Amino acid sequence: MRILVYGASNVWGFIPGSYDPNIGQGKQYPREQRWTSILEAALPGIEITVDGLNGRTTAFDDVAAGKLYRNGLNSLPEALDKNTPLDLVVFFLGTNDLKIQQAKSVGDSAEGMGQLIQCVKNSRVNPKGIEPRILTIAPQPIGDGYGAVYFDAASVAKSYEVTAAFESVAVAEGAEFLNTLGVVSSSPKDGIHLEPDQHVALGALVAAKIKDMYPELIY
Repeated sequence: MRILVYGASNVWGFIPGSYDPNIGQGKQYPREQRWTSILEAALPGIEITVDGLNGRTTAFDDVAAGKLYRNGLNSLPEALDKNTPLDLVVFFLGTNDLKIQQAKSVGDSAEGMGQLIQCVKNSRVNPKGIEPRILTIAPQPIGDGYGAVYFDAASVAKSYEVTAAFESVAVAEGAEFLNTLGVVSSSPKDGIHLEPDQHVALGALVAAKIKDMYPELIY
């Protein structure tokens, strides 16, 4: 079984509060501390490919940073083709849609997620030549400590509404959905990224969901 985890900085493994404006980069957790590695350890024999990109949106150009490749919809087809065959695609995106510079609504973000799901459904990269299964994870809400350059109070309010919006899209598209609200929380250092214990919590949460989706994986 092969899984692609496709997301942004919390898939990449960004260490909270580590952003250095002088070089425009942050620091990354060691591989073994990232939730994707914790997930892999909980699912022995499962091959997991991780595609995390800092600043990635669901389906919008990052014109403020001048990095148009951060549009998740644009780069997804290549990721699917490059990693075929795939049994399951896991999305963990949405927070970057809520940046002030994006000026997107919760509905816009949900539509972006819907476009990602449609892209996978049209891909036929499952080993049997059919669409892979899809799991959409709603990102944890933005917390205290967020950078005012990119997020504001409206962004925070939207981050609490994204969960229900993403769930509606997932259900409508026949995808699986996972809610992180109340289980995973953002670090107070920057209000966006995850502390090590939250990577552990998220890895365990996703592992439990995938085992529920695939009962044959329960060891």
